[in-house]
Amino acid sequence: MKGKTLPPLLQSLRHVTEEFLFDMPVTGVQNERVQALSYGESFAAQDGHGDRDCLGYPHTAPCSGISNARSAGGPVMKLNVLVKKLFPLRRDDRFLWLLYSGGQHALEAAEAFASLLEDYDDREAKVERIKEIEDRGDQVRHEVMRNLHRTFMTPIDREDIALLSEHIDDVIDAIEEAARFLLEYDVAAPTARMKELSDLIVGSARHLAEALDKLRLGGDRSQEILRHSVEINRLENESDLITNRAVGELFQEVESPIEMMKLLDVYRMLEQTTDYCEDAANVLEGIVLKNS
Repeated sequence: MKGKTLPPLLQSLRHVTEEFLFDMPVTGVQNERVQALSYGESFAAQDGHGDRDCLGYPHTAPCSGISNARSAGGPVMKLNVLVKKLFPLRRDDRFLWLLYSGGQHALEAAEAFASLLEDYDDREAKVERIKEIEDRGDQVRHEVMRNLHRTFMTPIDREDIALLSEHIDDVIDAIEEAARFLLEYDVAAPTARMKELSDLIVGSARHLAEALDKLRLGGDRSQEILRHSVEINRLENESDLITNRAVGELFQEVESPIEMMKLLDVYRMLEQTTDYCEDAANVLEGIVLKNS
């Protein structure tokens, strides 16, 4: 139906269906866009989407439906997929933009942590910056859940949206906690193994952010998303090996039990961060398989 004028009867039915599904008049959708979070405005500016508003919605009302959509559980089509195929309503992309935003925050936190390890001076200010990033990540997580409770039709399964948002938030939280350990435990200097793990975290977060960007853009990008997911899994396996070596070296080189416990906590939290990245990658794989 994209690009074609619907008969008057179908136009009326589509309008009524849209109002029912979104639980608001059509003009209310535009009002909600005006009230979008400020962080969304930067996305349109960065990507140069002059024909979209602050959360990436097209300024023009019509939007194409979802093709080749079917339920994962069998031949019985889900209600929301059936309605999308019969009446191609506006595609609600706010969730994909919010997930993309969370991925950007995760990458920013990972890079800030790597910067902390490279230049260990002024630790308080650098840890505080990571905390600010973590706070912004929490805002994205809350916005995802708030919108899930208010939205009937979502671009992907709502369970996947909630789980993916949770794992992205876990990544940011773990990075912030590792940085806080360094400060509160008064770790004298970061070790070479910490820097190796940090590099893996940056790599994982970058692949996660790029995969979320592909998910946001839509289209036939499933293979690209899967390649990012495979690479995240590889980096997680490498982090396990480095963590095991780092723990073995602690027993050989560190005499103070207290110092050993401090470093162990940091190592384990860094390794946990790559686990959370892998959790997010696994959800992305599931999304690709369900929608392929």
